[in-house]
Parts: sequence; C-alpha cells; structure tokens
Amino acid sequence: LTALRAVGLAGVFLTLLILGFALVLFGRPQLEVVSDTVARSFGRSFVTGLVGQVLVVPTFGMLVVGLALTIVGVLLIPFVVVAYLLLVVVGLLGGLLAVSHAMGETWIRRRLASGADIGSPNSFRYLIGGLAGALAVWATWVLVGWVPVAGNLVRVAAILFTWLLGAAGFGAMLLSRAGIRENFAGRLIPVQII
Repeated sequence: LTALRAVGLAGVFLTLLILGFALVLFGRPQLEVVSDTVARSFGRSFVTGLVGQVLVVPTFGMLVVGLALTIVGVLLIPFVVVAYLLLVVVGLLGGLLAVSHAMGETWIRRRLASGADIGSPNSFRYLIGGLAGALAVWATWVLVGWVPVAGNLVRVAAILFTWLLGAAGFGAMLLSRAGIRENFAGRLIPVQII
C-alpha cells in the first residue's frame, strides 16, 4: 500500500511539473504576476480565494439560469458549462502552481543569500523547489500512512495544507485577473506622460 501511494504521489508530482513547465514556457509573465501577488499579500489572496470558492457554485447557478431565460441562451448552456468548469479548474491549478512558484522562489533566494551555489535562479527551478516543498507533506503521509491514528492525522494535515495553498493561489488569480493586472502584485508601473 505504501508503494502504491508513493507511485501515486510521483504521478501527481510529474503531472503538476509538466503543467507547470508548460505554464512557464507559454505564460511566464502572468505566472510571475500571480506569484508576486500571493507572495506580497498572502492574507488578502487567501481571503479572496476563500470567498471565490464559496461563490463558484452560486455564480454557476446564476449563469445557467440567466442563459435559460432566452432562446439563444438555452442553446449556449452546454458550451458555457464546459467553459466555466475549465476556467475554475485552470484558476485552481494555475493558482496552486503560482503558489509553488512563490514558495520555490523564496526558498532558492534564501539559499543564494546564505551563499549556497545552486546555479542560476529561474522559474523552472522555482517551480521544482516549490512543488517539492508542497508535496513534502504528502510524502510524509506516504511514509506514515500505515500508522492507524498518525496516518490519518498527517493525511488531514496534508489535505488542509494543500487546500490552503490552493485557496491562496485561486485568490491571487482572481486579484491579479490571472496575471493580467500587474499593479496589484505591487510592481512599479511607470507614470505615463502625455
């Protein structure tokens, strides 16, 4: 059973790593904005993500009911349902990857400040380090999951930790408009002179 859990955790890690590498390759500026947002205002991102998670289902219901009131809207309901579900999944996964990026960046920058020679810091290294840190709690569960009480406690802690990271990442995605709104992350936007 422990080997099966370890294989499952490795599969999840590799899947998130592949998705993260694709995100770095095709959307690095947006990933960095969301990562900066969650790093600079974690509390606000978490609260926004918590409220956003609560409002996902009512928003979906209002959207479907609003579309059902018109003839053209009824025809669009299947497409809107798929698009809405994709947006929610992308928001949650993108937010989780952005939090992992922020965690990895903090960890690598601290190691560099202490004088460690780890090579050049880049988004790929940040993502690998952050995902490894985020999945370390799950690795602990894999190791002690067979212990009757401790295994369940570690699993609950891993679930809560992952939910906390996901909620903060989802909130950062909402606050920064999926990385489009750079000024929320605290980046300096130059004043335009007319």
